[in-house]
Amino acid sequence: DRPVYRHPNVKWVDGDVRDAAKVYRTLEDFRPDCIFHLAAISRVPDCEGDPGTAAHVNVDGTYNVLQSARELGTPRVVFASSAAIYGGGSRIQDETTAKALGSSIYSMDESAKPNPCNVYGLSKLCGEKLVELHNLMGYSAIPLRFFNVYGDYWYGGSCVDRFVRVRMENRAGRTPAGVGKLNPTNPRRDYIHVDDVTDAIEIVAPLQVLREPINVGTGSNLSVTEVAAKVGIELEPTKPPTYMEPAATLADTQKLDALGFTPRRTIEDYVALADRSDHVAT
Repeated sequence: DRPVYRHPNVKWVDGDVRDAAKVYRTLEDFRPDCIFHLAAISRVPDCEGDPGTAAHVNVDGTYNVLQSARELGTPRVVFASSAAIYGGGSRIQDETTAKALGSSIYSMDESAKPNPCNVYGLSKLCGEKLVELHNLMGYSAIPLRFFNVYGDYWYGGSCVDRFVRVRMENRAGRTPAGVGKLNPTNPRRDYIHVDDVTDAIEIVAPLQVLREPINVGTGSNLSVTEVAAKVGIELEPTKPPTYMEPAATLADTQKLDALGFTPRRTIEDYVALADRSDHVAT
């Protein structure tokens, strides 16, 4: 199981976001100025395999957090939404700009009509509607639409994390050498490092007047084969997924850029950090 990273300034409370009473008691004990609601079932295959649990966690859990925030008068809630609410992408940006960014689609703009194509995206869209209701009731919350987040090479679900994990195992002497899996569709994704996501959250959280969705991405995207080349591993074909997913994602980042955000971490930096790590695959 995934280890829990302890910090002397953080109090860890075991619980389940589906437990409304537990959520309320925890928030009542802490009385935070801002809630960062990140709890979710975020892997698309897990949501497709058990849509009922995905709905309970991603939708009911979000309701529980927002309801407790209202009852306790919590000034601000930041909700982790997802680019998955866009579905196949919205043709908003002009083609010249899209091509300059190396994309086969136009970027995803926050004003576009959501069109989720899988259970995960739909559950996040439902969460956004609950946030919208929260704001209509006179409170302050904002959905941040995270694109493909990476940054945990042992437990992360992004293909960047998986490929770096393979690289580290190979460097540790894995036999035979591991390879990455290539989905035949070779999807393009806007990959953003988790530390950059944290920076974006820190910028947006104090600005209580901001309540409309904001994309959190880099404004550029890569195919799976391009990621593998940056990480330095081989690929082998695998079967296409049984669930629907967009061919490409690409964040329009104008709203976040206007707040002073600039992504600072690259996949190359991430690979270099992993190479310097003392961890060895087990």
